[in-house]
Amino acid sequence: MGLVLMRVYSISVYFCLIGCASYFKLLFKDVCNGMPSLEDMRGDHDLKLTKDLDINIRKIKNEFNDDETLKTRVIESQRNPGIHCCIFFTDSMITNQLINDYIVKPINLLDMPLATSCVLDVLMTKVIQIDEVKKTDDFKEIVESIVYGDTVLLANGCEEALLLNTKGFPTRAISEPDGEKVLLGPREGFNEALLQNLTMLRRRIKTRDLKMKYLSFGRQTKTKACVCYIAGIAKQEIVDELFSRLNKFDLDSALDVNYITEYIMDEPFSLFKTIGTTERPDVVAAKLLEGRVALFLDNTPQVLTLPYLFIENFQSNEDYYVDFWYASVYRILRILAFFIAICAPAFYVAAVTNQQEILPTPLMLSISVARQGVPFPTL
Repeated sequence: MGLVLMRVYSISVYFCLIGCASYFKLLFKDVCNGMPSLEDMRGDHDLKLTKDLDINIRKIKNEFNDDETLKTRVIESQRNPGIHCCIFFTDSMITNQLINDYIVKPINLLDMPLATSCVLDVLMTKVIQIDEVKKTDDFKEIVESIVYGDTVLLANGCEEALLLNTKGFPTRAISEPDGEKVLLGPREGFNEALLQNLTMLRRRIKTRDLKMKYLSFGRQTKTKACVCYIAGIAKQEIVDELFSRLNKFDLDSALDVNYITEYIMDEPFSLFKTIGTTERPDVVAAKLLEGRVALFLDNTPQVLTLPYLFIENFQSNEDYYVDFWYASVYRILRILAFFIAICAPAFYVAAVTNQQEILPTPLMLSISVARQGVPFPTL
């Protein structure tokens, strides 16, 4: 009777804690959603570029006030005085050689008459030798590009800017994950660079059906993310539901995938995992080929895979690199060990406390002697 009351009391406390946590979570979510963002308070959405280069320079510098990592370089062509440009970039986030050899030098040596209305078009198509160039008039996008490692080029007489891909920040070398070491299989693991992680995945799945869609999380961090799936294998309902959940929540920061997991999982208070994590590109590739969806996040080596099935707890990375007979036996042994680990303690407690007659007398005497001096009951 006491054991039953104890279980009822534990279950009651558990559900009370769940109710309180759910209430405070909803309350905190409502409060956070009602708070204005920093961009709204500063009025960043009202900022626009003008045709006056000096005014545009002051606007961008005001956005990075007291930030000494912002570097400015005014460029005037030696052979064409009508070209007056300025570039902005963040120190240590760019590749200096790209800026020196393929932006500054070509503009300085440009020797051709240019109309004021098409300076950026000519620079983008005939002068600047960068693989990725984009023209935009969105001031918010310009600021985000600067802090992410791109170079922004402004020209006098233009209300738009060029976003130049000059990223070159240092990253950790590719190595085997410490928590997922294997004896067989590749030794590669994800690092904190999003583009490198996507490259390792693309090397394994060379098909046009592999879809990669970029997202951004965090009002302050603006963390880049990427959702990957294989069209025709992954269920479109799962993909649509994932994007629906990702677009609902709003965070100030997203420094790790666990920031996002709590918002997209089916049962937040479940005792079992519903979303998997891994640092191995071969595991992500295998999951995608089985119809899963992967979520990459910049600045973290962890990758989310969903949906996550309970049977995956009994699988190992090496199962795919050995003979199927061995893999099947290994998985069966893991399942048996799981049930033994669950049932053996309960059987022991029931036998020692209530059903002593099912135990042999010498074994029961040995257990009694071993428990002498222990102040706590078997349960």
